[in-house]
Amino acid sequence: MEGSSSLLSLLLPLLLLLPLPSNTQFLDLLHPLCSQTAGTYTAGSTFRRNLDSALSSIVFDTEIDNGFYKVSAGFGPDRVEAIGLCLGDLDPPNCRSCISRSASRIVQSCPNQKEAILYYDFCMLRYSSPSLRSNSDLTESAPIPPPAGAGFAGSSVNPKLADLLTRIRKEAAGGGSLMKYATGVAELGRSKTAYGLAQCIPELSGPDCDSCLDHLTWMAPGAGEIGRVAVSLSCWLWYGMLELDGPEGSCSDSKLGTEIASYGDELDGLLDSLVEKASQANFFSTGTSPGGNVHALYLCLGDVVSGEECKSCVADAAHDMRLRCPSNRSAVILREKCLVRYSDQLFFGVLEMEPRVTRGDDEENSSSSTTAPTPTTSSSGSNNNNCKAVMALVHELAGYVPYTAMMYGTNSSLTDNQSNYAMAQCTRDLNSTYCEVCLNQLIMIASGCCLKYSSGWRVQTPSCSLWYKQTLFYNPVAPDTDYSRSHDTSVSSLKVSMAVVGGAAFAAVVLAVTCFRCYVRFSCKRRLTGILNREGIQVTEHESNTTEMQFYTLAAVQAATDNFSDGNKLGEGGFGPVYRGRLPSGEEIAVKRLSMTSKQGLEEFRNEVMVILKLQHKNLVRLLGCCLERGEKLLVYEYLANTSLDVFLFDASKCKELDWEKRANIITGTARGLLYLHEDSRLKIVHRDLKASNVLLDDEMNPKISDFGTARIFGGDQHEASTDRVVGTYGYMAPEYALGGVISTKSDVYSFGILMLEIISGKKNRGPFNQEQATSLLSLAWEKWSEGRGDKLIDQTIVDGCSTSDALRWIHVGLLCTQDDPAERPDVSKVVLMLGSTAVYLPQPLKPPFSLGNFSSAGGGGDDGDDDQSSSSREGTVYSSPVSTYQSVVNCSHSA
Repeated sequence: MEGSSSLLSLLLPLLLLLPLPSNTQFLDLLHPLCSQTAGTYTAGSTFRRNLDSALSSIVFDTEIDNGFYKVSAGFGPDRVEAIGLCLGDLDPPNCRSCISRSASRIVQSCPNQKEAILYYDFCMLRYSSPSLRSNSDLTESAPIPPPAGAGFAGSSVNPKLADLLTRIRKEAAGGGSLMKYATGVAELGRSKTAYGLAQCIPELSGPDCDSCLDHLTWMAPGAGEIGRVAVSLSCWLWYGMLELDGPEGSCSDSKLGTEIASYGDELDGLLDSLVEKASQANFFSTGTSPGGNVHALYLCLGDVVSGEECKSCVADAAHDMRLRCPSNRSAVILREKCLVRYSDQLFFGVLEMEPRVTRGDDEENSSSSTTAPTPTTSSSGSNNNNCKAVMALVHELAGYVPYTAMMYGTNSSLTDNQSNYAMAQCTRDLNSTYCEVCLNQLIMIASGCCLKYSSGWRVQTPSCSLWYKQTLFYNPVAPDTDYSRSHDTSVSSLKVSMAVVGGAAFAAVVLAVTCFRCYVRFSCKRRLTGILNREGIQVTEHESNTTEMQFYTLAAVQAATDNFSDGNKLGEGGFGPVYRGRLPSGEEIAVKRLSMTSKQGLEEFRNEVMVILKLQHKNLVRLLGCCLERGEKLLVYEYLANTSLDVFLFDASKCKELDWEKRANIITGTARGLLYLHEDSRLKIVHRDLKASNVLLDDEMNPKISDFGTARIFGGDQHEASTDRVVGTYGYMAPEYALGGVISTKSDVYSFGILMLEIISGKKNRGPFNQEQATSLLSLAWEKWSEGRGDKLIDQTIVDGCSTSDALRWIHVGLLCTQDDPAERPDVSKVVLMLGSTAVYLPQPLKPPFSLGNFSSAGGGGDDGDDDQSSSSREGTVYSSPVSTYQSVVNCSHSA
């Protein structure tokens, strides 16, 4: 299948952007078809148990690597057949990830239908009873609307498109027994190109595949559409048209690997949120995805007068960006009225001069070359004179635009009966210095544009843009954006003179500014290393290559905390006391002050700084900066109004504020934060001290993991490590870590399991447990759950407001997380899946061996426990509720 791999990168994002019947701007990446004629099943029925078994078999099948899964479960009329199929060139890790997520979604989307099919991300999952397939009603065609302003009229199928569809249909039907898949491309003329994709399940014969695709081929696009996706139980077909002379922009050379599916999910959600923000009045916004892996911004031109105009431009640019850069880690689209940019690296505040778009009014198409247009040698004297005036005009803009609130401005002049209009703008994540440097560099480029394109030109980069025309082209939306012409004539003359200084002298000035910028950046990088090393905290050059942080003076922190007054003291931990403070800007902060007698010494301080600066996730606390002055060692964090989880959970009055929905959100949010630490961040990090007091809550009760002083960074392929220095809190420690010093991600999973049981029960892991015989929360949970009385473990303040079946399932997950053998504990990614779907099979846990509370330590409390071993069988448990855990949390409906 020559050319398939390259075409797949173009086709995947288009499939991602196929609209559902809803009116969402960006898609949920989900297209379910639930049969209305095949009948229904009930919760707990044999069919449902067989369905759960079949879906679990597909999810946990790691042997398949050709993208096609087929399993069956049960016998007779309740037999279930399930098939999973990934796009032809999708690699095995992404295929398995897509199939796994589809398995949890299909039972949510079609909660009781005996036959269903789900197209999700880059794969298809279907199930049915074998006797039903001949009567299937699961065939559907969905239109692909054009992006706003694309101008596609649509009508009948272009003959060249028809030829393309025939070609890929025949090629797919002619595929072998392992894959029936084809892609193709056809030039339609007038800068339009058609793309197509066809695929059948491999078990279809060639003629059957051809017949299936032929039926879908006749579902042609209608008026106002640019393509169509058509699906059935056994095949799918997609085709669409693209306008090639679209927005200027660039895709990074760095491509996504196995993380393409999750990254695409985060990117689509982030772009969706930015599109909605674009209708607001400030016409600029930055954002970071919930997972912390994608950063993006948009900026609308300063003369855009309505939010809808801004939103339309941003939506179009974001749409085209996903089409053009489907598997790239970063991209930027530069349009006349807006720019949109995203990256997996945090770029806010960083000056970026590439890619650069230069466009002259005298040329038909823009150029994105990296050199300025060559000036023509035939330019007239009058044109040269006008260029001097234009350069003076834009130089004035570069002098004041960086210091305006909007970083946008316009300017105009009249020279030799020639009107001149100019406009300049920077993205508002830059500081004033970077904005000025950016605009001055564009002026150098514009000196060539002025001679070549006398009637007008524009130069754009991701950080700033500069425009000029001989006619008024901008909307004078704000009086203060037009540079005042009433300033002193001598000042104007001076600026004009400066603007027309010889090229070499001007270049020297720009070079000096650029060098100064580089020096400042290098100095900031060295400052962290120098200060920490001076304090005896050794930091390598590699470690210092991290996000810039704020350094606070001791006087500033003392003023913010009222000199560390007791009234501002929030609490005290192993590191030392924590104080609440308020900066002059009004921002509230939390300040950790290293105690002189703290067992967490300089190394923990260094560890916290170097680890947390490399992390960014909504479920991790944010470090703002630090202070090392006159013997003080302070860490400054964002302030979270609701302090820590233990303050609410273990208080007889405050615990009532934590209903089941809030507790479920805290559990799932903490799991996602842990997943980021273990798998999704640039580093693999084991926290080592996950507990209720280290989970902070914001004003909406969203959890944020804190206290990384004891965290351990693992290498790329490292799975465990050993230490002679065990740190953490007994009661939360995994046995292999507390007694043997063995550290792994499974150590954190154990701590998370204990935390789950605390949140569900409202009890501390070390007791007391009133009349109960159990000596630890873990043994109490096992006792109640194994006796079929798990509902007695649920906190009585929430028992009447939640789903008992969900709470029991989550207790089950908590017990799996606390197994004695680390190999028997699920990875945190599996935990997240277990919490999010009832379709995931849960193995039977073994009895917990003992609790580590019996072992005293200077650093931790204790819980009692028993140390009996159990040899109970490993039979599995499947919960029958067809509704997802998340949905029942939202509904919070009590079930008996």
